[in-house]
Amino acid sequence: PAQPLQITLPRSTLQMEEVVVSGENPAERIMRRVIEQKQQWRAELATYRADAYNRFTVANDTGIVSIIETQTRAFWDKNEGMREVQTAKRQTANLDIDDALPAALFVANLYDDNIEIGGHSLMGVTHPEALQHYTFTLDSTRAIDGQVVYDIGVKPDGRLRSAFTGRVAVLDSAYALLEADLRPNRSFVFPPPVRSYRVHFTQQFSNFGRSFWLPVDLRAEHEINVAFTGLISLPPIRIDQVSRLSGYEANVPLPDSLYRRSERVVMDSTARARIDALAARPVESDTLAFAGSSVPLTIAERRAYRQIDSTATIEKAFAPRGPLGRLIRARMNDENEASSEGGPVAAQASGEYLGGVDIERELRPRLWYNRVEGLHAGASFAIDVEDRFRVGGRGGYNTSAASPLAWTYGAQAGLRFGPDRQTRLVGSYRYGVDRRYRSPVYGRIANTIWTLGGGLDYFDYFGNERVRVGIERELAALESTVELRFNNERQFAAERTTSYDLFGRNRLQPPNPSIDEGMLRSLSLTVGIGDTSPQLGIFGDSRLMVQVEHSTTDWLSSDYDFTRFHAQLDGHIETFFQRRLLPNALDVRVVGGTFTGTLPVQRFGIVDASWRPFSVFGALKTLEDRPYQGEQYAGLFWEHSFRTVPLELLGLYGLAEQGYNIVLHGGHGQTWISDARQAELRRRGIPIADSDGMHHELGLSISGVLGALRLDLTKRLDAPGFTVGLGLARLY
Repeated sequence: PAQPLQITLPRSTLQMEEVVVSGENPAERIMRRVIEQKQQWRAELATYRADAYNRFTVANDTGIVSIIETQTRAFWDKNEGMREVQTAKRQTANLDIDDALPAALFVANLYDDNIEIGGHSLMGVTHPEALQHYTFTLDSTRAIDGQVVYDIGVKPDGRLRSAFTGRVAVLDSAYALLEADLRPNRSFVFPPPVRSYRVHFTQQFSNFGRSFWLPVDLRAEHEINVAFTGLISLPPIRIDQVSRLSGYEANVPLPDSLYRRSERVVMDSTARARIDALAARPVESDTLAFAGSSVPLTIAERRAYRQIDSTATIEKAFAPRGPLGRLIRARMNDENEASSEGGPVAAQASGEYLGGVDIERELRPRLWYNRVEGLHAGASFAIDVEDRFRVGGRGGYNTSAASPLAWTYGAQAGLRFGPDRQTRLVGSYRYGVDRRYRSPVYGRIANTIWTLGGGLDYFDYFGNERVRVGIERELAALESTVELRFNNERQFAAERTTSYDLFGRNRLQPPNPSIDEGMLRSLSLTVGIGDTSPQLGIFGDSRLMVQVEHSTTDWLSSDYDFTRFHAQLDGHIETFFQRRLLPNALDVRVVGGTFTGTLPVQRFGIVDASWRPFSVFGALKTLEDRPYQGEQYAGLFWEHSFRTVPLELLGLYGLAEQGYNIVLHGGHGQTWISDARQAELRRRGIPIADSDGMHHELGLSISGVLGALRLDLTKRLDAPGFTVGLGLARLY
């Protein structure tokens, strides 16, 4: 019969690894130590030198387009930055880059606090504030050569941060990065025509037996897609980067001669012969055939070196596609043929030399239309001698203007002098029709298109025979100009002569008001800082223009007695998400003017209106067709672009990648005319449209419609009014 079997086992104690229970995320603890260690050894690193190799392989959707390799000796100083001496270079036959190129400067160091990629500044995973902006997770633990290595997952703690997502490997004993496998997160967006830009980095680090952890390589895969609506696109642009850094020597003396030069990359004395020798021999698998830092070519890259010839240009590889792309390709082919045959393209020249003197000629058509001149058809010419002396003239015929304004003509001359040629003496004469007020938003050509399309002529006009003499000084260090000018003007009234438009709407244009006729002599001082030319709200910029004009019946013998003050300030202020290529931004325009004495009507100022349904920054969007006018005037226009951030918050990344932006905007303006002056002008039959109080409006815009347009929805706040407008998208 079966009997029970009793086995007594001896007691055995098994020592297991200890388990530490902590309230802190272990990955955060590890990364905190990594950041602390980095601050210590970075403070001790003053200089280094190394051998650097870099290769860019450019491809489209059909294969490799071009390759360029560079090899340098790199020198880095904590205060002076990087300098490189090129020792070797090789490129496919369709490239002809003769300049010295860097290698180490192309290597992004993922150990840095901030990493610049495509205009974005991404926070590094070892940034001092990384623990506040990243979420770290301990994914696994492994051993390398008996040492523990932590694999830590990385992602930003918010979708809107300019940061990385991916993985890093940390060496336990040193709390240093061994590897990084990272890519930008979804906030890495670009404006049109860039539809998408994807990049993936992998990098390894070593200390070379020292305490300094420096990159030994970089592999980066870039893919860029460019398209503008459905009309034009480019083949995908793919760039593979392979870099290697070796032979580090830390905290060693560096050549002073390199840092006394402005160039960051120079070519050593033997590099040219070495480059020519490399170009002459067959491609081998060891690339540049230098010991140390080279990285072998792939099979596809060796094949590309053998097969790509000089006719396989980058332009052909990335020729535009789509309906508009076909037209551009045809135009490029025509220009190439003309150039190769010595045709018009090849014959163009910016100037000529006569007896050693550089002479530039300029001839421009002058075409516009308004209700006083009708069609003005004319031209202007100028001759520049040695960029020192300029002389020119202009003339034109006005098809509808009543005599004596049927013809417009004038002349001008300018002389630059001084050691830097930044001072200019100018003089001009002009007889013809002038606009009674100027607009920082609209010019003659825009008004021509609007008026011929059936809109109300935006400006009022008067006849003017004027002589101006002035002196200008450019202050390059301050990006400013100062001009002092004497004006002698015989001003007289002009009449409306036509209401023609191209579409036969027969919309009667308003009469052209009279003016205060007489001889106006004045001195004016204008100071401009920044670019004072109109930007149509497409570009954000910062500029200031101040003008003072004084006319007196006393020592100037003028028919007018006044002093006029005018100022315009434009500001572009980056606000939120400044690590992005295009941060959120506030654009502001302030315009205003005042006076003393008795201001003639032809020196009144304005607050601009909009041409419905078109809208432009710097104009009141709910004021239609004609501006407010006045002796005194003030306008404030602002808009804050939130870029793609609201769409990203809503998860609408498809719209964000297409370049749609959300903009909040507002406008405020008022003009003033004294009651006595208003009554006097009415008696004389000169209507002036003032604002009768402050005009306020607020609106919301969707920018990036069809790539280049914006839809403006604007509500007037001080009175009933709501408009839907269409304008040009701001480019930055």
